[in-house]
Amino acid sequence: MDTLGARIKARRIELGFKSTSALARALKVSHVTVSAWEKDEYRPDGNNSDNLYTVLKTNSEWLRKGRGDPNAQQMFPVKVSVSDNMANYDLAKPQVNTYPIIGWVQAGAWSSANQEVLADAEYRPAPVPCGDESFILEVRGSSMEPEFYAGDLIFVDPSKQHDNYSFVIALLEDENEATFKQLIIEDGKKYLKAFNPDWPNKFTSINGNCRIIGTVVGKWKKY
Repeated sequence: MDTLGARIKARRIELGFKSTSALARALKVSHVTVSAWEKDEYRPDGNNSDNLYTVLKTNSEWLRKGRGDPNAQQMFPVKVSVSDNMANYDLAKPQVNTYPIIGWVQAGAWSSANQEVLADAEYRPAPVPCGDESFILEVRGSSMEPEFYAGDLIFVDPSKQHDNYSFVIALLEDENEATFKQLIIEDGKKYLKAFNPDWPNKFTSINGNCRIIGTVVGKWKKY
């Protein structure tokens, strides 16, 4: 598989697309286009590239260069617009700083995070401005769909002010790991809300039994 076209074809067959027409339907392009890619007559670009990584469940590093893990799916920067706290960031200008991906238990004790935790962490660049103490978590479960899906990476800034409707990382009393919810403030009372409209027990009342660890300021969406 020395060429881009050969890798597209191999991946197509591996994922069960028996013909270029089948892959073309999934991509919403013509089968002539897919055939031309596989023959290396020209290369996919723009939205076609992004759609190709998504449908073939792979990434640009492997598909274009033949390097890395073909099963590692491409991560795309996406602005989360629901929260006013995220509305002022310019995602057209990615930040050069990188931040650690940590575990949910580590997030619960983030104020006392040690250098050993940071040394072992994987680092990613932020798509939004983040404070120096920011960190990254991988979303688990479906409680925050449809804005956040399992596998999305969320950037958490402990220095960012949180207010009504902020997406926050919180630690509840008697729990040893953090949770991801939306903060709701009504009539002087505070709640943690699961964003998924179909989630059971959507609201958790907080009254001195919760510590807000940080505010979610952006994400990398995993397709």
